Amino acid sequence: MLIVPIVYEDGMMDQVDPQSLQVLIEEEMIVKFQRGEGWVYVGVDPVRTKQRPDYPGPERRHMH
Repeated sequence: MLIVPIVYEDGMMDQVDPQSLQVLIEEEMIVKFQRGEGWVYVGVDPVRTKQRPDYPGPERRHMH
């Protein structure tokens, strides 16, 4: 199982699974997490998030 190092807002370090990481990013509970390339700063570096349900544009992932 993949474990991702993270740093919470209060400076505490931890390790979580990818699913928990997604929740922590969405809830803005962490400052950074580590990828293979190095540390990713939430709110500064690009991170994947769930598509907002109110997205007004076309669904570009749909294949005809």
